[in-house]
Amino acid sequence: MGLQRVDARTGGPVTIRSVLIRSAVDTASQELNRRVQRPFNERLAERQRAVYAELRALRRTHVDDDEAQLRERIREIYRKHNMKPWGGCARGLYGLIPRYLPALWSARNQSLPDRLAGIIVVIVDRDR
Repeated sequence: MGLQRVDARTGGPVTIRSVLIRSAVDTASQELNRRVQRPFNERLAERQRAVYAELRALRRTHVDDDEAQLRERIREIYRKHNMKPWGGCARGLYGLIPRYLPALWSARNQSLPDRLAGIIVVIVDRDR
């Protein structure tokens, strides 16, 4: 069983027009996401530089500490700067939400670019 994209108007293969529309929507969405996230990314980069400078200094001064003490001191630095080590991973998903979340509750499994391009996703049973 697999998924296949077809043109909503004809029911046949996806046309070049639909591919171009979908590509344009994806490109515009990525650029908008980049412009919206730029101030957040700049502030995060500034905070990361401060944290990483402290971490380098900590590792240089506490070479003889055992691993558990070093980890606890690293956690303290992260808490002091209000940073979460895995926080950067979640930010990358924010840009995907407006484009692909509608596919979760769409009856035709359409993401926003697919809907604007007139593409639907169908399930193909390869056993038949």
